[in-house]
Amino acid sequence: MQLEKSYGSAKSYGQSKLANVLFSKEFVRRYGDTSVKAYSVHPGVVKTELGRENIYARIMKSLFGWFLLTPVQGAQTTLFCALTKDLINNGAYFENCQEKRPNNFVNEENAKRLWNETCKLLDIEW
Repeated sequence: MQLEKSYGSAKSYGQSKLANVLFSKEFVRRYGDTSVKAYSVHPGVVKTELGRENIYARIMKSLFGWFLLTPVQGAQTTLFCALTKDLINNGAYFENCQEKRPNNFVNEENAKRLWNETCKLLDIEW
């Protein structure tokens, strides 16, 4: 879970995005009967400074930067989920302002496991 044996920035980034989806699913399972909503979003490939220290990322950005979304464009799905009052499926995954089916790894068992392992690592009960 913590990439202790082999770390890679792309793998780490991917795992963090998967964790967002799993956490929102588990949050809704635990607290879905409250008025709080939780969604996970994919903003798209946004032109940011995230890879500024990585030579490969800088090369890709210089070659394909015209293809990337602006930060304002990338924020649209997050804003959509935050501001749309009648979204029905609490805990859903959104991309391009539309609900999408997440990775097959996203299931109740994995969401519970990640939640519990995180609480254990942080030494908290929640």
